[in-house]
Amino acid sequence: MCGPGMNRILTSCLFTATLLVPWVLATGCSRSELFDDVPSDLPDGESSESDSGERPDVTESPDATVGPDVTEGPDVVTGPDVAEACVGGCALTFASGSDWESYAGGAGPDAGDSLGASLGPAKDVCASLQVPANCPTTASAVVIYGFAQSGWTAGASYPQALWIWRGDVTPGAAADLQTVVFERSFVVGAQPAGSIQIGADDFAAVFVNDVPVGTVGSISDVSVAWQSQTVGATFDLTLALRPGSNKIAVVGQNGPASFAGGCGGVGCTYAQNPAGVVFAGALTWQ
Repeated sequence: MCGPGMNRILTSCLFTATLLVPWVLATGCSRSELFDDVPSDLPDGESSESDSGERPDVTESPDATVGPDVTEGPDVVTGPDVAEACVGGCALTFASGSDWESYAGGAGPDAGDSLGASLGPAKDVCASLQVPANCPTTASAVVIYGFAQSGWTAGASYPQALWIWRGDVTPGAAADLQTVVFERSFVVGAQPAGSIQIGADDFAAVFVNDVPVGTVGSISDVSVAWQSQTVGATFDLTLALRPGSNKIAVVGQNGPASFAGGCGGVGCTYAQNPAGVVFAGALTWQ
């Protein structure tokens, strides 16, 4: 439908076009540069690069330069299977608990030959509800011997460590001279080093990769055994460690019936002659 208003619009359009064409010719602009949004004459189902939303490759500026690495303190790792390189070095901590496997022990000359039968995960044990001070009394799996005594203070400086014993232990089981082997493997990197603090009722020996590292306590001298469960000892593990997988074994043994007063000559139970081992340590590497 035409009218006066339509005449004004046509006149304005013609005037604008008259100005635009000379400007286009002067600047050298192409059709595609001016009318990117105008559909091309491509067949149905095809699209030009502009229609698909893609643009020509753009040369980006170089990546920004990042400052030098900052040296951090040693990373602390608590899991067993770690061999990553850490900035400033790695540190791995461990402690006695039910995550160590227990074995019955045997007559071999070292821990590697004397594992004996598997007894399953180590059992957390307490002499009584009050001994040791960190006895996990709310844990359903903890074994309470029911032996009213002092002692078992060797682990007081590392409360994350629990006193442990054989996976098959019960308060009423035969206890005299019973043995156990606790074992666990750890993976470390280059230049490994480490140490362990350990206490025992009544004796314990530490092995790293089947190499003997040290012993604490006694099954023949009750005073030495008492020192072991109240103070304990510290051993350096460094010389026995190697890059890669390392096996740490702790061999424990309970004292004879004479340590508990004889128990009437019929042998003692754990309720009369308790046993346990407690330890904690750390491994470091580069």
